[in-house]
Amino acid sequence: EVQCYCIRHSFESDIVLASTVVDMYAKCGSIVEAKKVFDSTVQKDLILWNTLLAAYAESGLSGEALRLFYEMQLESVPPNVITWNLIILSLLRSGQVNEAKEMFLQMQSSGIVPNLISWTTMMNGFVENGCSEEAILFLTKMQESGRRPNAFSITVALSACANLASLHFGRSIHGYIIRNLQHSSSVSIETSLVDMYAKCGDINRAEKVFGSKLYSELPLYNAMISAYAIYGNVKEAIALYRSLEDMGIEPDNITFTSLLSACNHAGDINQAVEIFAGMVSKHGMKPCLEHYGLMVDLLASAGETDEALRLIEEMPYKTDARMIQTLFASCNKQHRTDLVDYLSRHLLESEPDNSGNYVTISNAYAVEGNWDEVVKMREMMKDKGLKKEPGCSWIQIKGEGERVHVFVANDNTHLRNSDMR
Repeated sequence: EVQCYCIRHSFESDIVLASTVVDMYAKCGSIVEAKKVFDSTVQKDLILWNTLLAAYAESGLSGEALRLFYEMQLESVPPNVITWNLIILSLLRSGQVNEAKEMFLQMQSSGIVPNLISWTTMMNGFVENGCSEEAILFLTKMQESGRRPNAFSITVALSACANLASLHFGRSIHGYIIRNLQHSSSVSIETSLVDMYAKCGDINRAEKVFGSKLYSELPLYNAMISAYAIYGNVKEAIALYRSLEDMGIEPDNITFTSLLSACNHAGDINQAVEIFAGMVSKHGMKPCLEHYGLMVDLLASAGETDEALRLIEEMPYKTDARMIQTLFASCNKQHRTDLVDYLSRHLLESEPDNSGNYVTISNAYAVEGNWDEVVKMREMMKDKGLKKEPGCSWIQIKGEGERVHVFVANDNTHLRNSDMR
């Protein structure tokens, strides 16, 4: 309707209005309509080009973004730093990390100096694409270029340290915060510090950061509860949850995921059942699939296979393959051969093309000595063209720093393969 109104009133030449409408359509998820408005605008300035480019970038449509990027230059509209940042973002959103790095270099070669957003976009993209080491490297390069990290840059860097379990780099970044950002700290920085220390194995330091907190907000409490969950400290996690309730801060899905994870690590069924029930009775929340998964895992691990199965059958979600795999493991331990056929059917319905499922089922039938079904599973795998994933080992050799060697079963191509014999 907005577009029709603009056309009727000949607003195709109004660049400001066109940019606003393009942005509106993009934020509503109507990229096609946004492009139509863009194409119908007679005169296009850099802002309009960047507005459509932002729509493509946010959606990870790198192909369309690149076409627009080159088209604008053919129309004699030179890209600015915002344009380059958007192109880099589109590449990172679509997982094209190497292409994004190349574009970052091209930006500098063209005479455009990367701004803080440029560096942070690259760092965040590295973390999101599993390249945390490069994120840390880019933080160093950014500082060498004269750019001072802001709060968001620091939280991204701390996430990278958490992913790498790199306590050394994490402490260095914490030191930078104390020296340079002490008066501009934020709940996001405090939350990231707690998360980093916990994942790097220093729960005491995580507690100290939490204890000296300047904020009493849910994300920070969730981070500390999650930290306790990692170490199976149920009592501490529950105590923190109770203090949240006392302050009148309403917990969210993340809070309960962390609480149930803590119970899971500690094998505390009674506490988990109480928390799970309290989600509905006390807080009026609907447990999500992840919450059900944690409960099933806990019940199955404790040998409560029937209760776990009942929970799966009653949950308002489609049966999850991982839950069935968990039950299979429980059944094998308890020799519950009576459930193998039932679980096999559900598992293959859930993930018919996962070779690991056929192996799981085949192993279960082998335990009960049902070799006819074992052969049947192998024939089904063969008919579908599925193969069992080879075993894989990772080792670090003293004296080689952080280098990790990967060895795959029946693969003789590794240079150090002979040393492993």
